[in-house]
Amino acid sequence: MNNIWIVVIIFTLSILVALMISAVLDWQDKKEDEMKEQKKEASKKTSKIIPDSSILDNSKENNIKKLLENFTNNENNKLIPIGWDEKQEVKSIDFNKNNHLLIIGTTGGGKSICLNEIITSIIMNHSAEDIKMVTMDTSMVELSSFNGIPHYIKDTIISPNEVMDELRELEKEIRRRTKDSQMTNLFVIIDDLYDICSYDSKVLRTIEQLLKDNKEKNIHFIIATDTPTKEIITDDMKKQIDGTIYLTLAPGEKNDFDLDITKADMEFIAEIGSAIYKTPEKKEKIIIPEVLEEEIKAIKNCYSKYH
Repeated sequence: MNNIWIVVIIFTLSILVALMISAVLDWQDKKEDEMKEQKKEASKKTSKIIPDSSILDNSKENNIKKLLENFTNNENNKLIPIGWDEKQEVKSIDFNKNNHLLIIGTTGGGKSICLNEIITSIIMNHSAEDIKMVTMDTSMVELSSFNGIPHYIKDTIISPNEVMDELRELEKEIRRRTKDSQMTNLFVIIDDLYDICSYDSKVLRTIEQLLKDNKEKNIHFIIATDTPTKEIITDDMKKQIDGTIYLTLAPGEKNDFDLDITKADMEFIAEIGSAIYKTPEKKEKIIIPEVLEEEIKAIKNCYSKYH
């Protein structure tokens, strides 16, 4: 008889333990669902944020803060302010007209200044709902400074082994996209093309094909290089480039590649931060403001409180 009661007690206890475990698991699942929902809500809020220019530095005469405050967007979600012209007027790149941009400059010639300015201008004028970015920088110099902003789909790709994988993902994305004008704009920013191509010969041909295939797909390439040889900037690639920014160049570089600029232009861009912006329709002299490291940190801090 005692054995029966022992069995009953054990059976009852096992049921109670099972119920308690089930309750704990249900509670954990509920908490996880709540956390996921909170993250979703935070992500929605974060993706709509456009930082106020008041967080930027105001110590220089022609700084990024002044540029952005004097820029008028006119609801064009592809208009990116780039710098000042000789009359101190704001100059912008309209990616509705110039689908892809090439940036040429020697090492230490201002490419980082230019890329940081473009990325900052995007962040400070467009929410992550409107514009997303994929960045590649195997030299690990600048683009990863912005890691963590909601505009970045992922952290900057710094491993050469991952570059080709990401390009294949872009191929899939182009096939998926239609000519829907409401589709989120995607900017693919690559620095430095020569360095990236040196790891894998397939990279250059893949990028050439991507440039051809993504017309009217709201995908824009911004490609920077300090080695503008004909092997890297091929004729096929040049046909797809709508605008080029020329920065400080190394001596003799003009003979290596047809840069299509004059001696006077070369003298102008000898100073870091000075640039020539050239499209099939026009050529302009531009001064590009530098974005300080403290300003990048301030921009990132605008989003950190939502995570």
